[in-house]
Amino acid sequence: MFITTSRFGQGAQQYADQVSARVVLIDGNELGRLMVEHSVGAETQDAYSLKRVDEAFFQAQ
Repeated sequence: MFITTSRFGQGAQQYADQVSARVVLIDGNELGRLMVEHSVGAETQDAYSLKRVDEAFFQAQ
């Protein structure tokens, strides 16, 4: 596994695709996504709740 906060060049990507061992390349965008997904080095600042009208509540019973 190779991780960079930047991007991998075309040569690195070609090498990872051609080598017989499994090589995983994680670039800056993927690293950021994984950090947020797994709450590593990231925290929730704000959360929002989206409401909708419950039509069943207003139906005659």
